[in-house]
Amino acid sequence: MKAATQAHTVPKFYLQGFVAFEPKNGLGPFVWLGSLVTGEIRQRSPKSISIAPGLYDGPGGFDDPGRSIEIHLSKIEHAAAASVRRFAATDSKDRAAVPSEIWRFLAWQAARTPGWMDLEEE
Repeated sequence: MKAATQAHTVPKFYLQGFVAFEPKNGLGPFVWLGSLVTGEIRQRSPKSISIAPGLYDGPGGFDDPGRSIEIHLSKIEHAAAASVRRFAATDSKDRAAVPSEIWRFLAWQAARTPGWMDLEEE
């Protein structure tokens, strides 16, 4: 039996927006991560945040058996990353509406949070 893949529920491009590059421990980039349960706040590598084993494993209901949710989401995330960079680089007085690529990403992001998935299971 194949081991479950380690999938990020929060994409790396998004986490990079919260990275601090001056760690006190000298280990590299980090994000501050707080626990709502314990109140603890600590530094963590973005590589080890929001990982869910096997989240995107399986066929995903596509008409082509070679496609997967992971591949589909990578296209959405790639488009969103470019759109976020352009949007953030535009002066606020010159911005039009938020691009659809960003809304699409946010919708998919909300749909793959543990809280949303728990609601769906209920």
